[in-house]
Parts: sequence; structure tokens; C-alpha cells
Amino acid sequence: MMRVNTLLSAMSLLFSGCIGANADSPLDQSLVVPAEQLGRAFGIISSHVRPAVVSVFSEKTIKYRIPIRPGAYNEYKIPQIGAGSGMLLDHQGNILTNYHLVQNVDEIQVEFEDQKKWKAKLIGKDERTDVAVIRIQGKEIEKYPIVDLGDSDRVKVGDLVIAIGAPFGLAQTVTHGIISAKGRAEVGLVEFEDFLQTDAPINPGNSGGPLVNTRGEIIGMNSAIVSAIGQSNGVGFAIPINMIKTMLPSLTKGEKINRGELGVSVQKITEDLAHFFSLDEVKGVIVSQVHLNSPAEKAGIMIEDVIIRYDGKNINDVRSLRNFVAETLPDTKIKVELIRNKKNLTVIVTIGKQFEESLERNDQKKEMGDSKDRLGITVVTLNKNLAEVYQTSQSSGVVVVDFDEGSPASLAGLREGDVIVQMNHQNIKSADDFKKLLLMNKTDPLLLLIKRQEGAMFLSLRFE
Repeated sequence: MMRVNTLLSAMSLLFSGCIGANADSPLDQSLVVPAEQLGRAFGIISSHVRPAVVSVFSEKTIKYRIPIRPGAYNEYKIPQIGAGSGMLLDHQGNILTNYHLVQNVDEIQVEFEDQKKWKAKLIGKDERTDVAVIRIQGKEIEKYPIVDLGDSDRVKVGDLVIAIGAPFGLAQTVTHGIISAKGRAEVGLVEFEDFLQTDAPINPGNSGGPLVNTRGEIIGMNSAIVSAIGQSNGVGFAIPINMIKTMLPSLTKGEKINRGELGVSVQKITEDLAHFFSLDEVKGVIVSQVHLNSPAEKAGIMIEDVIIRYDGKNINDVRSLRNFVAETLPDTKIKVELIRNKKNLTVIVTIGKQFEESLERNDQKKEMGDSKDRLGITVVTLNKNLAEVYQTSQSSGVVVVDFDEGSPASLAGLREGDVIVQMNHQNIKSADDFKKLLLMNKTDPLLLLIKRQEGAMFLSLRFE
């Protein structure tokens, strides 16, 4: 397969040779060869990957009622159709795609290049990165090739890439471009962001499809675009494949993602902070808080320490440290390099488990008994740790830590991190309050007042 240096040589010859040419000049066949080589290289790469790329279709039935008289309603059902892309990971039928394509749906179907259709089932999900694994079953799966996952850490700005997917339902569409930027964060799409940015045309329907390098390796999963008109505007985002690879063992088993926890609050070093703390360079992040009994505290990390490297990787901002820690498996020993009082030192930290996935949280879930059977949610009493995890300024109530897809709570719009403060106009201060009020209130619908980050809203739940 043609490598990137060959492609660049071909492009150089093509463009240099065209200078001074005009329509009346005889066509120099030596100039055609590099162009043909370039096109042939793209063709070979896309032909290698396309058979492992699928179109993903989902369907969900939306129910709503229109009152015709007191106590009587006309009920309507409207199918909601979604479409995107995915890629076959193995011959066990695991397919990688975006979670937003298959979230809270009734049916999932995939279609290969040969137009063979398969019913699929959601196996693993991670809403915080918008990644999901769906699965198909059958002996015929073995005839399809699987994708080759590359190394997104080796990607450089300017690298040639190919995007494959089903934009606007046009299956197996291939586009090409370059890597425009790396490490894009604060885009506001998901909680953990470290996107590859590309100008390869990506449109609705490309979500879940592969971003491919010139070796035919998957370096990212196309997920979003920035556009005022909902069409490609030259700014597309892909989730780096290395971020996804750390999650795949859990996702293919249907397990929750175990993310690492360091136990510090940090902020980026600015020129003013560097001057104040007598730092020679503006780099790293400064520790503003060390959490009680956290891995950081146990390792001896202190307030005012400046973290400059984590497991040998440079720390440039808060986002990079947060992502590196989150991708580390709990109980892993990691070398963290610091600057303290103008001196460099290294500490070894045994990474913990993020609170929302900890045994403590699971134990709290069990306290709710049968409340989840009715609403489809698990709530725990709000405390300082949970308030920090879910970034809420609310000081009392119960926080939703888990919910069943398709449950009354889910259909009403409740989601993880919502703080419930009232039920049918009665205040809730603890999980016990919630449980008692739920048992007392048999009305349908049930009225909840919730706080979501800095906003508030009422939600009506029906138990049908």
C-alpha cells in the first residue's frame, strides 16, 4: 500500500509540473502518473476499509396524548428514525458506533456494503464519551473483514485522512482531507473530550464511522461537526481511537467503564501564577485542592504542587491531566512528576476508582430497595462528594445515579446527575424521604421538581 511519503511525492510532482501548463499545451503523460498514483492510493485504502463499515439504523416509538375531554385522551404513536455508521471490530459481531445513535431506541439494524441487513443489540455504552458497542450474531459474520485499529497518538496535524460513512443515508461514501488539529476540548459535546479535528467532509450519517490514515488504520471515530446549517463546513471532530481502545474490553462485555481517580482539583498555570510561584516556565497544572483519603493525598501530593508529567506524558492543561487519569485503570501505579518549592520531585500514585463507579456508590444504590422497580431510577442522598462529581451547587435532595433505559423516568427526561428536590410539592432531603413519598404517592402522573446544574425544571412521570 502506498505510504504517505509516496503520496506527498506524487502531489509535489503533479503540482510542480502543472506550473506554466495551459489548455493548448500537449498533455504530458509523465504528469498524469503521479495523479493516477494518488487516486489509486485512496482507492486501495477505501477498498480495504469499506467492507468493514456498516450503516446503523435505529427506531424508537414516541407516544403522546391529546386530551379530548376530562379524563379521556387520544393516544398517538410516531416512529422516530435515526441513522449513522459503525465499524466491525471482530468476528464475534461487535460493532463500534456512537452512543447517541442507539440511545433509548426500540430497535437497531445494521447494513453492510453488500446490503445484507442484521438486527443488532446494544451491548456496551459510555455516555461520557459518546461511545457504544452493538452486536450482531450469525456464522456469516466471518466473511466480512474487520477494521485495523491504529495509534492515534502518532497522528500529526497535516496528515492525510479518509472518512467513510453514510452521510444523508448515502452508504459507503468516502471523503478525504487532513488532520486540522489535535486535542480539541471544551467543544461541549461530551464530558471527556480530546477530539481530532479534520476538514474531511463529514455530514449527518457519518457519526460512528471511521477516520482512516494512509495505512488503512482506524485513528478515530467520526462524531460531530461544527456548522450553522447542519452540513459540512470543514470542521469535523473524531474521537481518538486510543481513547476508545482503553474502553473496549469493558464495552464488549457490557461492563461499566472503570475510570481512574487521582483526587485533586487543579488549574492551568498562567503567566501570573508562574510568576507568583517562581516557576521558570508556564507549563503544567497547579494543585488547588487535595481530596481527603484520595490517592493523591496518600502519595503525598500537596496543595501548590505543580504537576508537569503524568506517566511520562507532558501535562499542558487541566483537560490533558483529567483525560490521562480517567483512562488509567484503577489500582495502577503511576509516576507523577511535580515541582514543589522550585524543586523537581517524583511520586508514585496508586490510582483509585472514580467515585461514581466505586463500591461505596454501589452500596448506596442498594439502600433504595424497590424504588427502581417503579420509576426505573436509583437515587442517593446528595452529599459534598456527589455534589462535586455532578457539578451542582444544590446542598440537599437526592441525586439520580442510575436509570433504566425505556423506564418512566427515562421517558420523562430524567438523567444521571439530576437532583430531585420535590415530589408532588413535598420537599425531599434524603433517600429515605424519597422512598417514603414514592410509597405514599400513587398518583399518575407524578410531579417532580429537579435541579440540573444551575437550572431547575418540573417533570411529569407516568407509570404506564
